Amino acid sequence: MTKLAFVGVALVALAAPLAAQTDGVSSRVIGGITEKKVTEPACKLDGGHFLVRSGKTYLNSALAATEPANRARLVNDGIRVITEAITQNGQEKSPGAWYWLGRLHMQHGDIVGMDTAYTRALALAPGCQKDIDDQRFRVWATLFTAGNTFKSGNQPDSALVMFRAANRLSQKEPNAFYGMGVIFSQQQQTDSALYYFGKAAATSPTDSNQVKTRNQALFNSGVLQLQAGKAQDAVATFRKYVALEPADIDAKKGLASAYRAAGMADSASAVEAALVNATPGAGATGEVSADDLFDIAVKQFNDKHYADAAATFGRVLAQDPNNRDALYNQANAYLALQDGANLVTAAQKLLVLEPLNENDYSLLIQGQKWVGNTDGVFQAVVAREALTTKVKIDEFKRGAQGVTLTATATGREARDENNKVIAPKALTLAVEFLDQAGNVVTTQEAAVKPLAVGEAQQLTVTGSGQGIRNWRYKVK
Repeated sequence: MTKLAFVGVALVALAAPLAAQTDGVSSRVIGGITEKKVTEPACKLDGGHFLVRSGKTYLNSALAATEPANRARLVNDGIRVITEAITQNGQEKSPGAWYWLGRLHMQHGDIVGMDTAYTRALALAPGCQKDIDDQRFRVWATLFTAGNTFKSGNQPDSALVMFRAANRLSQKEPNAFYGMGVIFSQQQQTDSALYYFGKAAATSPTDSNQVKTRNQALFNSGVLQLQAGKAQDAVATFRKYVALEPADIDAKKGLASAYRAAGMADSASAVEAALVNATPGAGATGEVSADDLFDIAVKQFNDKHYADAAATFGRVLAQDPNNRDALYNQANAYLALQDGANLVTAAQKLLVLEPLNENDYSLLIQGQKWVGNTDGVFQAVVAREALTTKVKIDEFKRGAQGVTLTATATGREARDENNKVIAPKALTLAVEFLDQAGNVVTTQEAAVKPLAVGEAQQLTVTGSGQGIRNWRYKVK
């Protein structure tokens, strides 16, 4: 099922059966009907007029006919005599006349005539609701199946013809509406997609598979509303969906995003906090990945909920311990909280990943100051000031063919603990590309020339291998 995308036809006056249709609907209907004799409705119908009885006899004979031409002729005769009964013999209020006329139109594959006749029959005989619904569903199912086949075969125009015809006969099932929504969403016709997903979501099915389709239509509506900038609508849609599918993690992510887009930061924060602490249970759909947690933590940080952000970045690191960005952001959350002990720990971990980053040393120095570690401050200052080169990672890009790390090395004025200038020197960086567990997948070297103060050198290091997620480098 596609998880993420939509017109009525006026009733026609009573008329002769349709000629062969070029859209293939009638042939699909005729080909899907297998009955060989008239099945009596379970409900009570009047319609004892001889012309109505004659029309029913023609129907029975048509079902028994083996030649298509004879069958079509008999159906035409049945429609003719019942039409005469209705228009010329006072049977316009006879539910039986309309019911059997609908059954005859069905044998012709004339869904407009069938729909019109059944609508009139039901208005006159409400007790026949189930029987008429069953007759409609038989044809609906044939047309929906045909539409689905066309859709799967990448023939969207033909699929839409079948889905529209199916919806003409029954709007109680979500499937054909949903199929139209998917087609229009794939064609980037968002308004039409929303209309038909909305029609699917408005149905009230009882079959479990159709309930899933109905709910999926609701989810897709929320996604499209959010993408279209209709944040308030998306909030309402995702809230309704989550009430129906409370275990769907993806929907809760969507709800949180909708809240934020609608300017409802507090509501978004509440949902995000629940996601951070979510424990997948039976029937859960989706998951809260390390990337999801990272995004939530960034939002918490931007909302100035620094303690929450630090804790959430900690959850990211529990899954992805060498995620430099998560570690750096967590360190900055500790900085905002003036949490010296945790800031020291985070900064030390950062320096294992990137030993030539002077900002990481500054974080370490501040943390050591807050915890009152004078020796720690001195050692960190000496180490930072001894750097002849600082390295800033510009981008880490993961792709199907491998990874690329780009960085800028810049010369800086270096001094030893006696304040003596240290001359620039060449460096070799051993860049290790790591999997999520921290195992080294591959190692590549980057040469850095001696750089004058302020002089920059661009570095590009590539690597390939399965499961590369992070990086670190060492100075050889």
